[in-house]
Amino acid sequence: MHRLRDWSRDPLLQYLVIGLVLAVGFWWSQGRGAAANDARRIDVGAAEIQWLHRNWQARWQRPPTEAELRGLVDHFVRQEVLYRTGTAMGLDRGDEVIRRRVQQKLELMTEDVAALVQPTEAQLQIFLDEHAADYAVAERRSFTQIYFNLDERGREGLDAAGALLVELRGDPAAARTDDLGDRFMLGSRFAGLSPIAVAREFGAEFSEALFSLAPGGWEGPVYSGFGLHLVRIESVEPGRTPTLDEVRDKVLRDHQVASGDRARDEIYATLAREYVITIDEEALGAVPVTPPPVGADR
Repeated sequence: MHRLRDWSRDPLLQYLVIGLVLAVGFWWSQGRGAAANDARRIDVGAAEIQWLHRNWQARWQRPPTEAELRGLVDHFVRQEVLYRTGTAMGLDRGDEVIRRRVQQKLELMTEDVAALVQPTEAQLQIFLDEHAADYAVAERRSFTQIYFNLDERGREGLDAAGALLVELRGDPAAARTDDLGDRFMLGSRFAGLSPIAVAREFGAEFSEALFSLAPGGWEGPVYSGFGLHLVRIESVEPGRTPTLDEVRDKVLRDHQVASGDRARDEIYATLAREYVITIDEEALGAVPVTPPPVGADR
């Protein structure tokens, strides 16, 4: 589990929380006042028209015609009339789809604000250090293999592989292996493959065995879904943690996602303190639940 930092001490998140809470509070108070005074007033000003124009341009890759722009405005007014009438009638209450959509819009607003702040080099390096396992470059191996088709040879293939292994170990300088064993459609030499890449070609059992072998000498038998192999590890590139420059774009994206998640949690915690929340624990304990799996943490 990743080590968590005390984000409540982060000045950026503190300002973000304060700013968004003030914005929500202002919107709430203004909205309540407007409901009494301007419930039937719909203004389509320059901001709304520019927004409609930009959306059309982005979708159709051209400006709207005069008639299309007028149609956009008419559609906007129609939506607003129906939305306000529906909410005034209480049609939004108890609707799970609407509840979820409003929740998502508020959370997206929080994430958008967080995304505007660009992290420093030091912050990105700290993030990489704390999540090094997520960016680790896997060990890679280059190897040569000699294949024996047990479906065709049966026991004789196993005996032939054992005899050849003794011969190869007695002649460490032996390099030509193309004519040894049986024909293999993937070839005999493989360069710089990770465990996942080896498993994709030969199967997980072969990959696990291959990455347990010491480099230099011939080893076997190693089994795969194809049959039996004699293997020599030619070279090994150890696994490592990449530098920030190598994975900067991915670290930046992940950092922004994590910042958005933290901001969302901070906003929720701050807003929740403005409510009196009661939960009927007796009723909660009375409903049937599925027990946790055996051995799971409670």
